[in-house]
Amino acid sequence: ANASGATTDYVIDNPKLKPERTVSSLAGSQDQQPTYAQETRLENPPSIVLTRFASQTLYAPARLIPQDNRIQRVRVKPHPQQWPLIRSTKGESLAVQTHAAWRGFGLYVTAVSVINASPLTVELDVRNVRGDFRHLTPQHTWLGPQGSDEDRTVIYLVSTQPYHSALKGVSHGF
Repeated sequence: ANASGATTDYVIDNPKLKPERTVSSLAGSQDQQPTYAQETRLENPPSIVLTRFASQTLYAPARLIPQDNRIQRVRVKPHPQQWPLIRSTKGESLAVQTHAAWRGFGLYVTAVSVINASPLTVELDVRNVRGDFRHLTPQHTWLGPQGSDEDRTVIYLVSTQPYHSALKGVSHGF
């Protein structure tokens, strides 16, 4: 950005989501209700579409937050602190906090913050995540020691059921 740059916002329209007006052959110029072109085939697997949607919703500037009628936000309860989402392998301590969840294409995606509460640098190994999750994507694959600028990240967890139900699949007495 600079002083001589454009001062107006740019709007980029997706032609697949623009209303298509159809003219009734019987009524001459009378318009029917608009119908919307819907993409029936996804360009990427649903897990990737949901993960990208969640990431962009959390981190994009307001003008770039995605809109998709096929994905709806759902309520998610806080993560139970007494139950670790990620198994410790080297004595690290990780705090977990749920941010938001969405549903679409028969799947759920939940954005979860993971915060390093130990003095160790932690390599995130998604094989140590506990729960019945179909797809896991960490924003970053390692965490710096507690108190550093790199001590937290977000993991996107995709499952066939809501977040707390996916946790119950492996947790007794939860």
